[in-house]
Amino acid sequence: MPSNKNQHFVPQLLLRNFSSDSGKSKNSINTYILKNKKFIENVSIKSQCSKNYFYGKNLIIEKKLQVYERNVDPEFKKIIDNDYNEISKEKILYFLIIQLFRTESTLNQSEISKECFYNFLKEKLEIQDMKDYLFSNEIYMEMMLEEIKKWYSILEKLKFKIIKNKTKIDFLISDNPVIAYNLFRKTLNGGFREKGQIFLLPISPKDMIIFYDSEIYKEKINTDILLIIEDTKEIRKINELQYIVSNNNLFFASNKSIKIINKIIKNILKDEIGFLGDTILKNSNSYIYAKTYRRKFYDIKLKILTIKSSKLKIKREIEKIYNSILPKELKSKGAHFEIPLFTDKTLEENLKKVKSGFIVKEKWWDLEKLEEILKK
Repeated sequence: MPSNKNQHFVPQLLLRNFSSDSGKSKNSINTYILKNKKFIENVSIKSQCSKNYFYGKNLIIEKKLQVYERNVDPEFKKIIDNDYNEISKEKILYFLIIQLFRTESTLNQSEISKECFYNFLKEKLEIQDMKDYLFSNEIYMEMMLEEIKKWYSILEKLKFKIIKNKTKIDFLISDNPVIAYNLFRKTLNGGFREKGQIFLLPISPKDMIIFYDSEIYKEKINTDILLIIEDTKEIRKINELQYIVSNNNLFFASNKSIKIINKIIKNILKDEIGFLGDTILKNSNSYIYAKTYRRKFYDIKLKILTIKSSKLKIKREIEKIYNSILPKELKSKGAHFEIPLFTDKTLEENLKKVKSGFIVKEKWWDLEKLEEILKK
C-alpha cells in the first residue's frame, strides 16, 4: 500500500494507548462493533478508524494532521507516566479541536448540513446542477484547519485538567473519541462559544483530559492539575457518554470491559438518544424553540464538576425575562425562548443587557408558521 494511503480519523498514537492486554505488541486492540453487536479481540490498530485517502489523495490534509499528532504525542506520554511538569495545554487543545472535526461521524453530519444547503439552493436559486457546490472531506478539513486559530482563541479560556482513574474499571475510547458535553445548557447546542462547555478525551485506560468552563462549574475538590476519580460509578457514567457519542466502534484494552459495555448497552438504547427532528424559529439575538434539530441531552449527573448555584440563578432570571414577552397562545403550545449565552460576556453582563431593554417587544416570529410546526 502506498505511504499515507490508509488515513486515520482517530490517530494510531491514541489507539495504541488502549492496545489489547492479551496482545503480543501494542499493534492490536479489542473492539465492540455497534452495528453488528459483536465483540472482536486483537484486531489490528492499523485497520481501525481509517479509510483509503479519507482526506484526499494529494496528502496535504493528512500531512498537516500528522504535525499536530507529533506535537501532542510527547504530552500524552508525560501524562500517562505521571509527569506533569510543563504539560503543554496549547498542544493538547489544538489536538482536541482537530479531533472534534476530523472523525467520520463529524463528516457525516457535515453531509447532512450540505444536503440541507443544496435543497435551499435548488429552491431559492433554482439551481439544478449541484456539482459546483459539492465539497469533499478534503475541502471541509481545509476550511476547518484555516479556522483553527479562531477556534483555539475561543476555547483557550477553558480550564485544563487531567483526570486520573483510580478505580478497577477502565476508560473506553471510540471512533468519535472527544465528548462534547454541556450540563449548563442542556436544551441548546451553541457550539464552541456557548457557556458551560465540557470536553473530555480519554488518552489511556486510566487517563483522560478535560477542558471545562470554570465560570460555570466548580470542582468537587479543588486541586492543581489533577482530578482523581475513585468512584467506579463516575467512570461508568463517563463511559456511557463515550458510548453515546460513538459512531460504530468502542475500543478497550482489557476483556473485563466486555461486561461493562454489555451493561451500558442494556441501560442505554442509542435510538432513544437520537436526534429530535423539528424546526427552529429565530432572529439575530434569540431563538424560539418549538422543537429542534439537536441531539437529545443525556444527563449523567457527573460529580467531579457541579454548576455554581449563583450562575444557575442568573441563567434562570435571563430566561424568565425573555419568556415573559411570549404571547400566551405560543406558551400554551409549548414554545419557549432559548437564549445563546456566549463566552464573550459574563453571565452578569448578559443579565444587565437583558434588563436594560435589550429585548425588542415586537412579534418578529411568524405565528402561523409556529402553529403549523406545533401541530406536527
